[in-house]
Amino acid sequence: MKQIKMLILVWVVMLTVVFEVVGMRSANAEMFYDRFDGAAIDESKWVVLTGPPRFHQYGGPFDPWGYWETPSGNPPYGTVSVNNSWCSLLNDYSAVFPYVVSKTNPFPEADNFTLEFRMKYDISNPHGTGFTVRYADSDNPLTNSIFSVWQDSSSTFYLTIDLFGIRWQGALSDTSEHIYTLKYTDGKYIALIDGNEIIGPITSSMRPNQIWFGNPIWAWWGWSYWTTLSVDYVRVEVMAVNVNIDIKPGSFPNAIKLQDTGNIPVAIFSTSTFDAANIDVATLELNGAGVRIVNGKGLQYSFDDVNGDGLMDLVVHFDRGTLELTVGDTSATVTGTTQDGRQIQGTDSVVVIE
Repeated sequence: MKQIKMLILVWVVMLTVVFEVVGMRSANAEMFYDRFDGAAIDESKWVVLTGPPRFHQYGGPFDPWGYWETPSGNPPYGTVSVNNSWCSLLNDYSAVFPYVVSKTNPFPEADNFTLEFRMKYDISNPHGTGFTVRYADSDNPLTNSIFSVWQDSSSTFYLTIDLFGIRWQGALSDTSEHIYTLKYTDGKYIALIDGNEIIGPITSSMRPNQIWFGNPIWAWWGWSYWTTLSVDYVRVEVMAVNVNIDIKPGSFPNAIKLQDTGNIPVAIFSTSTFDAANIDVATLELNGAGVRIVNGKGLQYSFDDVNGDGLMDLVVHFDRGTLELTVGDTSATVTGTTQDGRQIQGTDSVVVIE
């Protein structure tokens, strides 16, 4: 009965993660973050499987199709532990390995994002393990893979990174710590290792909604030693939408005198894909300066077609008194959010004088 309940839990997590509603993200656009700094893995973020069921591949290790079942042999199938901010997955000689899967969707449904995680392999062995990002539209953990890091005998023990089937091969039996990054920007994916781009850009409309690491399969074709791994942190951040702005519209250069009083006007332009009217004006800042508030009138802003393209732009007046600029600065940035919670930012050149 316990095995049946666990099987149902896995199916529910995999099938419903597509429809998970994500909560409001913080001001720094951090959407999902786990440092593994507790005494054990955070089960509000992850489903941890060290027992049945496991995914049985019909044709063996290279067959992506199969079904979930209870493997032969007694659980637990290794251990998942947290020590010194590392989540470690271990097992010895067997046919099954621990498997950890995100409990809810850690990715935004529409915005651009960056996924970053630090991981190391502790030892390389014939049975492989890894970290996978995928679109989960079924209970099959091997389909719709977007990005993965893997190491086992099938890759001749080389560290392998895969982005939509395009593979990059690293060092042999690599046990070094690496920072892996997946960037999604306007429909294009890029894979990086330690800050270096290695694959991409690759265009795809598929968006991820699940992370898993370890190995979900039952290697029924033969017992062997497992490649073991440890993960230091996993972070997903929403990337701000870049908007076009013009500081002090109609003037150039955009001179800002720190000793002056009054306000600084900034135009935020609408485009065919961005409506400036959707901006939450109260959230806007220009290098620390908020939108000017006029007694009896509220926030000082208006709409006008500033650049003559037929689209209404937002003109905002910022309070000069709280501006965080110094002589020599050459740019200033507007930040804020839209009415539906998307982060925005735009930068323009300035000349700052005393």
